[in-house]
Amino acid sequence: SINVHIDPSVASPRESVRLIDPRDLEIQKLHARLHALEADRESMRQAIVSIGAEKAQMVLLKEIAQNLCKEMTTPLKRTPEAKQPEGIVFTLKSIFEWFIGSITFWRKKPHRS
Repeated sequence: SINVHIDPSVASPRESVRLIDPRDLEIQKLHARLHALEADRESMRQAIVSIGAEKAQMVLLKEIAQNLCKEMTTPLKRTPEAKQPEGIVFTLKSIFEWFIGSITFWRKKPHRS
């Protein structure tokens, strides 16, 4: 069977009637379907690339978290060099005593009204 297509943009009636082979319609439909499938394929490719990148990020974050857990659970080893010098401890003790003494002195000081 042959389909008849009338083209309104053509001036004469004889030129406006054009015979369309049904195979041409099928080819056009297949061509449109091919374009749709190619677009779907590209979309799927981008989704797979994105998932791969997210997976790599998750693996990296998991490794970082594991290392942090190991660091937090490992007991700190004190070395002789890690001890605070006595001068600093003495100074902190002196500052603390001075602060407490100042508060005590301020409270005992008679207030004038």
